Amino acid sequence: MGKSFFYSLAALSSFLVFVTASIAAADDPVVLGMSTALTGPTAELGRRMRDGVILGLERINLEGGIQGRQVVLRAYDDGYEPQRVAPNMLNELSDVFDVDSHRLFVTASIGISRYPHDAEDMTGLMSSADAAMYYAKSCGRNNF
Repeated sequence: MGKSFFYSLAALSSFLVFVTASIAAADDPVVLGMSTALTGPTAELGRRMRDGVILGLERINLEGGIQGRQVVLRAYDDGYEPQRVAPNMLNELSDVFDVDSHRLFVTASIGISRYPHDAEDMTGLMSSADAAMYYAKSCGRNNF
């Protein structure tokens, strides 16, 4: 129990895939972001996870992609450190979408909780992450 495990809360993932696929130009790829340990003590696990996701996306692309668009992965290194995961997520969401004559911006407030420091069960971790997310919003949004 001496190890800390981290849980981050982000409620926009499936929504962003839909929005990206819906508003991107017909020939633009759907870009998915992933934050994983590519360096540090868990780098081997992170690289295998990234490689597994890439294999899955290759299969999706062979079957026609998402709404006819190819799917590509942007993998960010977080070294299994939550203070690096949140900026990676915010960076991925920082792309600007142009729809007709309008520019759309997506921001996120991210809450992070740690096991066992913040709670010892999933309900407690979610509650703690939710409180942290609202705190991030009160500090100016697009924050963690």
